[in-house]
Amino acid sequence: MNFRQLLLDFWEHLKEELKRNIIYSILILFFGFLITYNIFRMNLGFNESISWIRGGITAIISTLIIIFSINIIWFTYKRMK
Repeated sequence: MNFRQLLLDFWEHLKEELKRNIIYSILILFFGFLITYNIFRMNLGFNESISWIRGGITAIISTLIIIFSINIIWFTYKRMK
């Protein structure tokens, strides 16, 4: 199987999984924001507005990475089976 077909299969898998896992994505995003906001605000001593911005950006990026990597692992597991 060529690489292009593998990417197309993964894209179809990703669309199906994201529809089913939207609630988990929202929970990861919410708790990720709370954690990163508190780290920036309390531990690093940034002011409130910078903590909101950096906490939000960090939570969005980490949520995308977590969801994408979980889907890659699940896709390869299903392909190996």
